[in-house]
Amino acid sequence: DNYFSNTTEGNRKWAVAIATAVYLATYYGDLIDGFEPIVEPNSSIVSSAAVLQARQEEFMTAVLAVAPHMLFPIGPRDYAAGNIANAIKAAWLVPGNAFYGKVFMTCNSLDNLSMDPVQRASRVALIASTRDAAGVPAWINQIATHNSTDPSNTNLDATMTLCDTAANGPVFYNYWELVSMADTADGVDHLIVTGHQVTVEPDLGARQCQGLGDLETQAACGAGHQGHASGHAGCS
Repeated sequence: DNYFSNTTEGNRKWAVAIATAVYLATYYGDLIDGFEPIVEPNSSIVSSAAVLQARQEEFMTAVLAVAPHMLFPIGPRDYAAGNIANAIKAAWLVPGNAFYGKVFMTCNSLDNLSMDPVQRASRVALIASTRDAAGVPAWINQIATHNSTDPSNTNLDATMTLCDTAANGPVFYNYWELVSMADTADGVDHLIVTGHQVTVEPDLGARQCQGLGDLETQAACGAGHQGHASGHAGCS
């Protein structure tokens, strides 16, 4: 059963998910800066954006009651970049709303998107323009390609470059690089974070982040793309 089915088991699981987040937010306090309410919601079990947003509101309300500083990455159904405009409920962007300044957009750009030059360009442009219209940051949760079809990470790099050079400022992201998305069970995936609130690969140094408006984010950035001479900033 799933969180979105109006059944005894589905509602029980949803209550446990909220209770767990509230417990962690209470116990760890400022050590946790954000929670994602419902990770990668699948359209096969979420009937509409409205249904998803109602659950997200319930989750955020409960967490903010014990941790008012918390931030929430919000992804659309299927985490699809093409659905990014449906991720954030318009009411959340209105000053005075309980979730104003607490949300930002997220989605994926995996090999089906990153390998297609036309699609990746249009999707990054869409993410950037949606971000600008909403006035909240956008963060691609994963950029990745497969080793077998992108052995030199050419398409991976191209996707990151589009993000780094997006209109009106970079689109922030995480990416798989050392073996990208492994094609075998023996592969060792390594997720490098470029963006706000997370410092990774400290030996590479940290770059100064651009501000994120009302979001409480002047923290250090993860820096650099390991193994790339040119490097992709992800932040500046």
